[in-house]
This record gives sequence, structure tokens and C-alpha cells, in this order.
Amino acid sequence: MDNGVLAGVGLVARVLQDGSRWGGMGEKRDMSASSSITLDEVRTGSKGIKAFFVVQLIGLILLQKFAIPIGGEKLELCLPIMLVSLVAFCMRNPFRIEPIRMALLAAFFGLALIGEWLGAHPFSMNAMLVLLALYACMCIRVDVSEETYLECMNYFLNAMLWVAAVVVVQHAIQLAQSAQAWPNLDKILPRALLMDGYNYLQPLKYGARFYKPNAVVFLEVSLISQFTALAVIIELVYFARIWRLAVYAGVLVAIFAGTGLLLLALAAPVLALKLPPKRLALAVFGLVVVAVIAVASGWFDQIKDRIFEFQHQGTSGYYRFTMQFLTLRDRLREPDALLVGLGAGSTPTGGAFILVPPVKLVYEYGTLQAIIFFTFFLYSIYAGAPSQRVATGFLLLYVVGGGGLAVPVYVLTCVLFCSLLRVSRAPEPTNVQFQKFILAHGSA
Repeated sequence: MDNGVLAGVGLVARVLQDGSRWGGMGEKRDMSASSSITLDEVRTGSKGIKAFFVVQLIGLILLQKFAIPIGGEKLELCLPIMLVSLVAFCMRNPFRIEPIRMALLAAFFGLALIGEWLGAHPFSMNAMLVLLALYACMCIRVDVSEETYLECMNYFLNAMLWVAAVVVVQHAIQLAQSAQAWPNLDKILPRALLMDGYNYLQPLKYGARFYKPNAVVFLEVSLISQFTALAVIIELVYFARIWRLAVYAGVLVAIFAGTGLLLLALAAPVLALKLPPKRLALAVFGLVVVAVIAVASGWFDQIKDRIFEFQHQGTSGYYRFTMQFLTLRDRLREPDALLVGLGAGSTPTGGAFILVPPVKLVYEYGTLQAIIFFTFFLYSIYAGAPSQRVATGFLLLYVVGGGGLAVPVYVLTCVLFCSLLRVSRAPEPTNVQFQKFILAHGSA
């Protein structure tokens, strides 16, 4: 990177860094590690991975709505940011290629190609290449110290505090004037540079004067809700700072979106398994307070229709939940469903219709391919994870958050927080082995 880029990343890192670090926890952190890594490796990769992490947060949050037009279609900007910065990082820092992850991903793509040939359905090679580019990132692992790992998590938590501040300002603006006074990227920037298909401006209900805050840079309010829920999980597992949990809970109520709360509800049993009694009591107390505020403020009345809309055809809830089961049922009834799908990229597009990753894999690629792919995905996020409870939160984001199989913002969030970083000791990084091989055999 040139000096200007490095200076910019450094400035953002300083803004995201909390001066108090992680003091005051008073309890053992949930941090799995097979053993400590070498001091030389920590020194070599620590600064690099912190800069890399900040760059990805910029791509996944600040530039979430941005796109690159390619051949009549749009590619989310966060994908090329991840690919370019990952290559740049690996050229200068220790990393590892995970052989089991790579073998599983290769097995999936090999069977996917066989299934496309057997099925003889039209398919999109571009869709398969985007899928390969996204999930190839999951085959890379970077070992870091516990301190570096927690600092990276703290960068994200601090970023979500800034998001909370923007949400408060947006509410203040629409109370004083209207939501039309909010900065609107759709009006400021050319449409060709912005992602389509998301509900960027969403009223509390049809015809309402007030709108759900989008923090200006988010694709839609549901993503704020989901990212805030992930912040709650990370904060609760690693840090347990009460005032921050209160802020994140306030955001979940203030944005009038239910997907983050759904994510937390599904993750609650797993989170409660290993929580120390003090943190469990804190979490239960916080849920009670949030519930009381939600009912007293009329929040529940605003979203109750969305909660139960899965029963009504044509609604977002129906497409997000009910349609998934119906589509999976119909596809599994077909005699060729074991090895054949309807073709990569064949899922109908437009409107609210979207298939969650497990259903889309069966629909487009076949049942066996779906099983192998999810084995790859689960192994990538869980094997050696610093916290399997945190990994479960991101799995829920991936499966029920509303994103698709190849939606970069969802996939790359899982890469950044789940599959990339490991607090562990393993054999020498792949690039170090290669450099030693060249030095040993270069003169032969």
C-alpha cells in the first residue's frame, strides 16, 4: 500500500480503538487455543492483520452500499476489497492454507460441475466463479495472539458504537424535520455505483411519517439489526461491558427491525451454555429491560405484523421463511434431486423472493453437493474457532439473516470473523514453507 492508504487506515484504526482496551472483565475469556504461537510470528503478522481487519470493516460497513458495474450487473465493492487486500496481506505476512477446507471446497465444485453436466439445465458460469471467489477466502487462515484477536473484535464493536450514534442523529433529524432531510446516497451518487434490490428507505409502516434509520451507509435497516445483534454476542462473550450492551440493546429497539432480535433469540440457548453466572444474570436482566421498554414505547405494536407475516403470501416474512420450506419440499420430491439441481444462477430474482443458502444449494446444485458444501462451511467456521458460541451467531446470520448463498456482505462477514483468524499454534505458514523451499533448492 502507498503511504496515503496506510495513513488513512491508521486514522480509522485509531478512531476504532478503545482506549480502555479490555480491562475490567474480571473473568476468563471464552478463547479456545491449542497452544500459544511464536513471538516472532506475532510480531510479523500483528500490525498487518490489524490493518487488514480495519480495511475489511470499511468495506463491509462504510462501503456496504457501493457496487462495481460489470457487464450489465453489479458486484458488491466489498468483494474486490477483500480479494485485493487479502492477496496484499498474504504477500507480506504469515498465513496458512487449510488443506481440509480446500479439499472440501474442491469436492463441492467438482460435483457441482458433474451435476450441471448430468442435469443439462442452463447454468451461469459467472455465478459459479463468484461463488468460488467468495468461498476460496475461507481456505486461508491467519494465526494471531489473543491480544490481537480481541483488539480486532474491539474495532468492530467500536464501529457499531458509531453506527449507534448515527441512528440517534437520524431520529433527531426526523423528529425535528423529516426523514427526507437525511443524507441519501441514492440521491448523492450515481445509481450505477450503488447496489439495487434493497429497501434503503423504509417507513415504520405503510404511509407512516417516520422511517427506520439506515445509518446512511447500510443497505437496509435489517443489516443494522443483524450487525448489532452480532455486536451483542461478541461483547457478551469476550468483554461484558454493561454500558456497551445497553447501547447495542437500545439500537435494536430504536431501529424497529426484528431480524437482529430473532438472531439473538436463536443464539440464546448456545450463549447461555457457558456464560458465567454473573454474565447470564446480566443478559437476562437486559432482556427483561429491553422487553419492558419495547412494550411501553409501542415498539412491539409497530413490528408485530412483521413477526407474524410469514403466514401471508406476498409478504417478506412469507418469502424469507415459509417459501424456503415449500421450495425445499418441492425440489426434494424430484427423482434427480440427489445429484442434480436446476443450474447455478437459476433461482428467480427480483421482488422479495430469495432462497437461504441451504435451500439454494439444493435448488441449484443438488442435495449431495449441498451436504458437502455445508460440511466445508461448518468446518471452516467452527474448527479451531476462538469461540464456538460466537461462530454460532455468524452461522445464524448466514442461514436466517436474509442474505443469499453468494451475497458478499454476508459471506465475507463470516470469513472475517469466523474462518480467517485463529488463536492457535500450527505448522509453519504456507508462504514461509515456500520461501524455505526456494532458498534450499534455488541453486539446484
